[in-house]
Amino acid sequence: MFFDLDANKSAIRSAYYKVPELADLVARVERDVLARYTVRKQEHSLLWPWAPFGQRDDDSTEAPKLKVFLRGYNADPTLADAHLVQALIDTIADVANWRLAQLTNSPIEQMRSAAGAATVTFRQSANEPYPPRWTQRLVEFDARPKPIGC
Repeated sequence: MFFDLDANKSAIRSAYYKVPELADLVARVERDVLARYTVRKQEHSLLWPWAPFGQRDDDSTEAPKLKVFLRGYNADPTLADAHLVQALIDTIADVANWRLAQLTNSPIEQMRSAAGAATVTFRQSANEPYPPRWTQRLVEFDARPKPIGC
């Protein structure tokens, strides 16, 4: 686990310290952030057959292996690149703060009543699970292969 709530509590806004689901939310955010850069080995071989992971074996009874496409990544944070670990911690904190703010903010931006007819306007970001530009800290570590033609 990259984001240790006790060691990195200062990255979370103090207003959210008493949220009972904070630890669960941070763990979910970490899984979601890493999932953006994770591909199953078999999918990887199918999508990018030239990659050095071997051929896809449809008869395999083995559980699919996962590949995280972040330069310097290791499942053990102590063995991972220090800059990547810090970028992940900052990204996880940003997304966790965003989701906690989404829980407390009303999705309604404006309510008007004109001649007896009510109209409601919702915030554009009301249902977004990630803040704008949330991947900016991880761009330099992104090692996902580019699809053909990009």
